[in-house]
Amino acid sequence: EAVTRYAWFKDDANNELPTINYPATITYIRDTTDLIARAIPTISVPTWGDAQPADIRAHNINDDSSATIGIHKLEISVTPNLDLATNDQSRVLIRDTGSFSLTLTAIDNAGNSDTDTCALTVVNGATGLTTVWTGNGDGNDWHDNDNWSNYAPSPDATAWITNSGAAVTLKSSSPLLHSLVISNNATLTFKNWQTKLTATTMTIGHKGKLSCIGPFRNNEMSNRVWVAAHNFTLASGGTIDLVGKGYAGGLPFEDGHGPGGGKTGGTGAAAASHGGLGGIGYSKEKNGPLYGNAREPLAPGSGGGGGGASNGFGPGSDGGGAVLIEASGSVVIDGAIMANATHVAASTRGGGASGGSVYIVCSTFSGADGTISASGGNAPFWGGGGGGGRIAIVPTNMIAQATLPPHRVTFAAHRGLCTQARARDGALGSLYLPGTALIDGPFMPHTGVIDIPDWESWSVDSLAVSGWLQISNSTPFFELEVAHDFTIDGANAHWELQWPRITVGGNMVITNGGQLSLACAVSNAVTHAAYGALIDVAHNLTIAAGAWLRPQSAGFDGNSLHICASNLYVLASGGINADNLGFMYGYNAAGYDPHGYGPGHGYAAGSSGSGAGYGGRGGRSAYTELRGDIYGSDILPDLPGSGGGAHLLGVNSRGGSGGGFIWINVQDKALIDGSLTANGQKGIRNGGGSGGAIHLHCRDFSGGLSGILSAKGGDTYDTTYNGGGGGGRIAIWSGQPYFPAISKSRLVISEVAPDSFSGTVSVKEGLSYPSETHYSEPGTIRFIHVKHPAGTMVLVR
Repeated sequence: EAVTRYAWFKDDANNELPTINYPATITYIRDTTDLIARAIPTISVPTWGDAQPADIRAHNINDDSSATIGIHKLEISVTPNLDLATNDQSRVLIRDTGSFSLTLTAIDNAGNSDTDTCALTVVNGATGLTTVWTGNGDGNDWHDNDNWSNYAPSPDATAWITNSGAAVTLKSSSPLLHSLVISNNATLTFKNWQTKLTATTMTIGHKGKLSCIGPFRNNEMSNRVWVAAHNFTLASGGTIDLVGKGYAGGLPFEDGHGPGGGKTGGTGAAAASHGGLGGIGYSKEKNGPLYGNAREPLAPGSGGGGGGASNGFGPGSDGGGAVLIEASGSVVIDGAIMANATHVAASTRGGGASGGSVYIVCSTFSGADGTISASGGNAPFWGGGGGGGRIAIVPTNMIAQATLPPHRVTFAAHRGLCTQARARDGALGSLYLPGTALIDGPFMPHTGVIDIPDWESWSVDSLAVSGWLQISNSTPFFELEVAHDFTIDGANAHWELQWPRITVGGNMVITNGGQLSLACAVSNAVTHAAYGALIDVAHNLTIAAGAWLRPQSAGFDGNSLHICASNLYVLASGGINADNLGFMYGYNAAGYDPHGYGPGHGYAAGSSGSGAGYGGRGGRSAYTELRGDIYGSDILPDLPGSGGGAHLLGVNSRGGSGGGFIWINVQDKALIDGSLTANGQKGIRNGGGSGGAIHLHCRDFSGGLSGILSAKGGDTYDTTYNGGGGGGRIAIWSGQPYFPAISKSRLVISEVAPDSFSGTVSVKEGLSYPSETHYSEPGTIRFIHVKHPAGTMVLVR
């Protein structure tokens, strides 16, 4: 509603105005022989309020009194100089509360002038106006009154930016509005780091967008999106688009900008880091460091290093921007918040940038089908992939949050990918949630390294994983209890857990390219058959085509994953892959053993290392007769393979890791049409790791031609006379259950697979150089069938 106010001066004994509490109607009356000017109306003046616009407007006067006939110009100025309307000298714009000195100057046609100076104090007070963006002023500036139907928004105003194609720039903070709506292809762009948009209720509607100026270099003003509200809603189709609005990528031959910027590189630049490390490029230049606070992320993403080769040189990509949303009430995300890095241009050698930051602090959080992302940039040529950014969603009222229906907002801090073999992908960014009320078992599409304080256990009715999530827990064991089915489904479905105990009351299925990677807990010493992680499935464990389970044994003590299920189905082109996941390699660096780890470790000597042993001995090296020895049982193996020896002439040289330990107890059927592999790692100019172990118990064992059982030793290859790793151990039990006191007469042991399995079995030794004199040895294969106990038949007639 239009509100009438008046510009005024008052001539009294002190030549001052009174303190004004608005809204109020003030008139200007001056009575002298030189000048008589009466009240001058000002229409639709914006609200007066704390640190908000106070618009005093005066118009040319033609007073009917004889003393003022012919006045053609009236000017108003203010001290301190806050006049933002330089093209309209009959108007001053006071944005702040406080005390001001105003001067009125009137000039007649003859050039005669008269001035009057008065004091004005503006204090708090407000009226709620409605104003709509028209763009009839400069068409861009939020603070330009002429761009709005009823002046620029003032305190407690209701503001609408709904013109299709409207492009509004907010250069300094807004007043506290009653409400704000942005929609219909309209965009509000923030400029300057401290600019804040504030409203009691704020809605970014369908096709509405918030953004900021960017990207920016180290020596330029940084920008972000900062909003504060009681209730904030990002509706379906609305966006906060900060893709590439962080630190700029480096130009050719230039490092990326920002605290985590990647280094330039001739043939392939390094990527930027933030919440996750960026990958190195083909040139092996240094990636940027991690930075920022995972629980209070505020920083923009950093730029990737610029490519430095004449063939395909080009800039690194630009980092993702930063958004801060503060709400004393609710935040609802049905649209998309994108703080992603851009991708490196095709066929250029720049490094990927890192993702930015999304930080939401509110009372409660909800949303349906919304997305929040802060992902690193891809490098499709020879640069490294950018590190993921940081996301933190922090509801402060967790009691109220727990009463809400589960949200369906996807969080993603993806790593940037690379395509060149010598370059590296980035690492996942961080995802902070203050409690499990923000995650829901049937809906787990999230991607990032998740941090939930004191998260030691989680019980859900069912669990459906479709994102790449790394659970960060520091206390063994993380207890995951799924009452019914647990599914990991999709090419991006990859869970990484440390030291878990997983119990599933129904079926567990890994399918469509999904992966589950488990790291085992470390104990104080080698503990035979003491598991470092557990999967216990009440019904069927199925690993489908293209899906993988990766169990990593503890590298120093060999603790390993134990898998239990009623039935195991490993389908063709899928499997359990424990290659290189056993005891750690020998490492010629401070704090590590250059000989390797595990009972059959290799030996470091001179410029070569010997191979590790397990089911067979490792190969010798040119500088020592010592080599990894045989250990463990051929029918009851209970440890992974050992690490090969490094050489001593090069700092940071290392051998190959041992193969892991695949340890499975199945009550009934084990169908192996896919792969169970625990191969040792190759030793490049060092000793190879030994093959690991496969130890399977079941009643009914079978598999087709595509089935693979493998625990091969790791090769060595070059001309420095290193030893390959010895083969590992494979023990497959079938028939009746085994227990330690069982009579050996009930065991039928063979080195040949039963007719029910037509796949391949290998415990081949790793290649040594030269093989004639430095050979390693194959491991052991045992198929053990437990017969029914002999009994006495009693015939009753």
